[in-house]
Amino acid sequence: MQERTRTAAYTSELLLAAKRDPALVEHLERTFAAFLADGEWRTALPPMPRTQRATTHALAEQWGFTTASTKPEPGRCVEIFKNAKSARPSRYTRDPVWRTNFLKFTLFIAR
Repeated sequence: MQERTRTAAYTSELLLAAKRDPALVEHLERTFAAFLADGEWRTALPPMPRTQRATTHALAEQWGFTTASTKPEPGRCVEIFKNAKSARPSRYTRDPVWRTNFLKFTLFIAR
């Protein structure tokens, strides 16, 4: 049985967030992959700052998850929910070829 995937359509904002904080995005991609494989329909991530929550919401959208920020600051966190559209994206932001081409592209634009 072949794994179902979704076409990745990363926004420039999400790709720039991945460039600024690659460790966060790589952690989220691994977390999302594990969540997709388990039998649970919902998970909550630990509290995080507003910018990291924004990145989490944007990346979760690429996986077809539904998200919601819950709890008041400073314990505000993101809850993630599976649905019928949830699937692994066709490529990860951490994929070497994809990342290298994106970095070349952003360097070209920055000139």
